[in-house]
Amino acid sequence: MNMLSVRRLEAAGPFDLVLAALGIDDGPDFVSPAGLPAVSIHVPARDAIIALTHAGAPFYRDGVEAAAMAYAADVVLLRRYVHDDLPVVRADIALAAPRWAAWVEHDLTLWMKADALWLVPHGFGPSVEIGTAGFTVTLLPPYDTLGERAAGIERAARACASPRRRAVTN
Repeated sequence: MNMLSVRRLEAAGPFDLVLAALGIDDGPDFVSPAGLPAVSIHVPARDAIIALTHAGAPFYRDGVEAAAMAYAADVVLLRRYVHDDLPVVRADIALAAPRWAAWVEHDLTLWMKADALWLVPHGFGPSVEIGTAGFTVTLLPPYDTLGERAAGIERAARACASPRRRAVTN
Protein backbone atom coordinates (compact mmCIF):
# COMPACT_ATOMS: atom_id res chain seq x y z
CA MET A 1 0.00 0.00 0.00
CA ASN A 2 1.02 3.60 -0.52
CA MET A 3 1.78 5.80 2.43
CA LEU A 4 0.41 9.24 1.57
CA SER A 5 2.02 11.77 3.86
CA VAL A 6 -0.34 13.88 5.95
CA ARG A 7 1.79 16.97 5.21
CA ARG A 8 1.30 16.53 1.46
CA LEU A 9 -2.46 16.06 1.89
CA GLU A 10 -3.11 19.12 4.03
CA ALA A 11 -3.70 21.31 0.98
CA ALA A 12 -3.43 18.96 -1.96
CA GLY A 13 -5.06 19.62 -5.29
CA PRO A 14 -5.65 16.74 -7.71
CA PHE A 15 -2.11 16.97 -9.15
CA ASP A 16 -0.51 16.96 -5.70
CA LEU A 17 -2.67 14.09 -4.49
CA VAL A 18 -1.80 11.90 -7.47
CA LEU A 19 1.91 12.83 -7.31
CA ALA A 20 2.00 11.98 -3.60
CA ALA A 21 0.44 8.58 -4.30
CA LEU A 22 2.98 7.98 -7.09
CA GLY A 23 5.77 8.78 -4.62
CA ILE A 24 6.97 11.80 -6.62
CA ASP A 25 8.46 14.60 -4.51
CA ASP A 26 10.36 16.64 -7.08
CA GLY A 27 8.57 18.87 -9.57
CA PRO A 28 7.42 17.18 -12.76
CA ASP A 29 7.82 18.73 -16.21
CA PHE A 30 4.93 20.70 -17.68
CA VAL A 31 4.06 19.48 -21.18
CA SER A 32 1.38 20.18 -23.78
CA PRO A 33 0.53 16.95 -25.62
CA ALA A 34 -1.74 17.38 -28.63
CA GLY A 35 -5.36 16.70 -27.75
CA LEU A 36 -4.92 17.29 -23.99
CA PRO A 37 -5.35 20.44 -21.87
CA ALA A 38 -2.45 22.88 -21.58
CA VAL A 39 -2.31 22.04 -17.87
CA SER A 40 -0.51 18.71 -18.23
CA ILE A 41 2.54 17.29 -16.52
CA HIS A 42 4.98 14.54 -17.44
CA VAL A 43 6.25 12.21 -14.73
CA PRO A 44 9.17 10.36 -16.36
CA ALA A 45 9.85 8.24 -13.25
CA ARG A 46 6.42 6.58 -13.70
CA ASP A 47 6.11 6.88 -17.50
CA ALA A 48 2.96 8.93 -17.01
CA ILE A 49 1.29 12.09 -18.23
CA ILE A 50 -1.30 13.67 -15.96
CA ALA A 51 -3.63 16.39 -17.29
CA LEU A 52 -6.15 18.55 -15.46
CA THR A 53 -9.26 20.26 -16.80
CA HIS A 54 -12.48 21.81 -15.58
CA ALA A 55 -14.18 20.87 -18.86
CA GLY A 56 -16.78 18.14 -18.67
CA ALA A 57 -16.80 14.95 -20.71
CA PRO A 58 -16.34 14.33 -23.59
CA PHE A 59 -13.84 17.21 -24.03
CA TYR A 60 -10.28 15.86 -24.43
CA ARG A 61 -11.50 12.25 -24.23
CA ASP A 62 -9.98 11.24 -27.58
CA GLY A 63 -6.69 12.87 -26.62
CA VAL A 64 -6.15 10.51 -23.68
CA GLU A 65 -5.73 7.37 -25.78
CA ALA A 66 -3.89 9.22 -28.55
CA ALA A 67 -1.34 10.63 -26.08
CA ALA A 68 -0.85 7.20 -24.46
CA MET A 69 0.00 5.71 -27.84
CA ALA A 70 2.12 8.66 -29.03
CA TYR A 71 4.18 8.91 -25.84
CA ALA A 72 4.09 5.20 -24.86
CA ALA A 73 3.06 6.43 -21.41
CA ASP A 74 0.11 6.07 -19.07
CA VAL A 75 -2.18 9.09 -19.43
CA VAL A 76 -4.67 10.28 -16.83
CA LEU A 77 -7.04 13.17 -17.48
CA LEU A 78 -8.44 14.52 -14.21
CA ARG A 79 -11.73 16.42 -14.54
CA ARG A 80 -12.30 18.64 -11.50
CA TYR A 81 -15.65 20.25 -10.75
CA VAL A 82 -17.66 21.25 -7.67
CA HIS A 83 -20.74 19.40 -6.40
CA ASP A 84 -22.42 20.24 -3.05
CA ASP A 85 -19.53 22.60 -2.17
CA LEU A 86 -16.92 19.85 -2.52
CA PRO A 87 -14.62 19.27 -5.47
CA VAL A 88 -15.25 16.06 -7.35
CA VAL A 89 -12.53 14.50 -9.46
CA ARG A 90 -13.41 12.17 -12.31
CA ALA A 91 -10.80 10.65 -14.57
CA ASP A 92 -10.33 9.25 -18.04
CA ILE A 93 -7.32 6.94 -18.21
CA ALA A 94 -5.32 5.14 -20.86
CA LEU A 95 -2.64 2.73 -19.71
CA ALA A 96 0.00 2.20 -22.39
CA ALA A 97 1.45 -1.17 -23.20
CA PRO A 98 4.18 -1.95 -25.70
CA ARG A 99 3.03 -3.15 -29.11
CA TRP A 100 -0.71 -3.12 -28.42
CA ALA A 101 -3.53 -0.66 -27.89
CA ALA A 102 -3.84 1.09 -24.56
CA TRP A 103 -6.34 -0.02 -21.92
CA VAL A 104 -8.83 2.85 -21.74
CA GLU A 105 -11.50 3.60 -19.15
CA HIS A 106 -13.68 6.70 -18.79
CA ASP A 107 -15.46 8.45 -15.93
CA LEU A 108 -13.64 6.87 -13.00
CA THR A 109 -13.84 8.63 -9.62
CA LEU A 110 -10.96 9.51 -7.30
CA TRP A 111 -11.19 7.38 -4.10
CA MET A 112 -8.93 7.62 -1.07
CA LYS A 113 -8.31 6.11 2.31
CA ALA A 114 -5.51 6.94 4.74
CA ASP A 115 -2.85 4.96 2.91
CA ALA A 116 -4.04 4.57 -0.69
CA LEU A 117 -5.40 6.44 -3.70
CA TRP A 118 -7.49 4.77 -6.41
CA LEU A 119 -9.64 5.51 -9.43
CA VAL A 120 -12.89 3.57 -9.07
CA PRO A 121 -15.85 3.03 -11.45
CA HIS A 122 -19.34 4.33 -10.82
CA GLY A 123 -20.79 0.84 -10.79
CA PHE A 124 -18.95 -2.40 -11.28
CA GLY A 125 -15.72 -2.87 -13.18
CA PRO A 126 -11.97 -2.62 -12.84
CA SER A 127 -10.35 -0.12 -10.47
CA VAL A 128 -6.94 1.53 -10.83
CA GLU A 129 -4.55 1.76 -7.89
CA ILE A 130 -2.25 4.79 -7.96
CA GLY A 131 1.00 3.87 -6.26
CA THR A 132 4.77 4.01 -6.34
CA ALA A 133 4.73 1.43 -9.15
CA GLY A 134 2.50 3.73 -11.23
CA PHE A 135 -1.06 2.90 -12.25
CA THR A 136 -2.19 -0.70 -11.69
CA VAL A 137 -5.51 -2.18 -12.85
CA THR A 138 -7.27 -4.59 -10.52
CA LEU A 139 -10.64 -6.33 -10.81
CA LEU A 140 -11.41 -6.04 -7.10
CA PRO A 141 -12.40 -2.66 -5.66
CA PRO A 142 -10.45 -1.26 -2.68
CA TYR A 143 -13.64 -1.12 -0.58
CA ASP A 144 -16.04 -3.78 0.69
CA THR A 145 -19.30 -1.81 0.80
CA LEU A 146 -20.94 1.06 -1.06
CA GLY A 147 -20.74 3.04 2.19
CA GLU A 148 -16.95 2.63 2.19
CA ARG A 149 -16.94 3.69 -1.47
CA ALA A 150 -18.89 6.86 -0.69
CA ALA A 151 -16.67 7.69 2.30
CA GLY A 152 -13.50 7.28 0.21
CA ILE A 153 -14.85 9.53 -2.55
CA GLU A 154 -15.74 12.19 0.02
CA ARG A 155 -12.28 11.83 1.63
CA ALA A 156 -10.63 12.44 -1.77
CA ALA A 157 -12.91 15.42 -2.40
CA ARG A 158 -11.96 16.98 0.94
CA ALA A 159 -8.26 16.42 0.20
CA CYS A 160 -8.73 18.36 -3.05
CA ALA A 161 -10.82 21.14 -1.46
CA SER A 162 -7.95 23.61 -0.98
CA PRO A 163 -5.51 23.14 -3.84
CA ARG A 164 -2.00 24.36 -3.19
CA ARG A 165 -0.71 26.80 -5.81
CA ARG A 166 2.03 25.12 -7.84
CA ALA A 167 4.84 27.50 -8.75
CA VAL A 168 5.56 27.64 -12.47
CA THR A 169 9.09 28.64 -13.43
CA ASN A 170 10.49 29.33 -16.85
